[in-house]
Amino acid sequence: WREMARQIAHEIKNPLTPIQLSLDLLERARRERAPGSEEILERTMGLMRRQVEHLRQIANDFYEFTGGRKAVARALPLGALLDEVLHLHDAWAVERKVEMHKDGPDARVWGDLGKLRRVLVNLVSNALQAMPEGGQLFVATRLLAEGVEVTIRDTGVGLTPEAQAHLFEPYFTTKSEGTGLGLAIAKRALEEMGGEIELVPAEEGRGTLARLRLALAPAESA
Repeated sequence: WREMARQIAHEIKNPLTPIQLSLDLLERARRERAPGSEEILERTMGLMRRQVEHLRQIANDFYEFTGGRKAVARALPLGALLDEVLHLHDAWAVERKVEMHKDGPDARVWGDLGKLRRVLVNLVSNALQAMPEGGQLFVATRLLAEGVEVTIRDTGVGLTPEAQAHLFEPYFTTKSEGTGLGLAIAKRALEEMGGEIELVPAEEGRGTLARLRLALAPAESA
């Protein structure tokens, strides 16, 4: 039960961080009577609604990890989903002085919306956590003969050989808190959708590269 409590606390902190930072930005804008305060308010409210839904999804994920709900696949717009996930982390990226970049073609992939969003949120959150002193986050897509490849690369602290060997094991973590169950859930979720994932040291100097392979949506689903 102690291990389960630790992992739940870790997973919940991911959506709570952008909520807190967005609220701080909103409070500062109101206090300083900054131009565009209404726009900031609307953006913050939208982010909080999405993150509340994300928290609800986290609760479902723990159920699924024990063999609960299976993936319900449908055609998903990959580009829009990536934009949404990056936008959720805007405030956190600004706080950490991380520049986020997105490149590559759009595609319609075959997968479960909630599960795939959860995987992407987990990977982007991990990347930002790996860059406490700032850096760059690169998200790219590439069309393959057998599907779509998504890469998420950071310029953070990187992976040790031990971490790379155990990343997808439940309860393994290199952090001072949390259990690393997020990556185990991500691996299982992608396999249920016919995809796969690997994390390796980035070839371009420091950092980590997450590589996802997703199935293309059937033509008749377009």
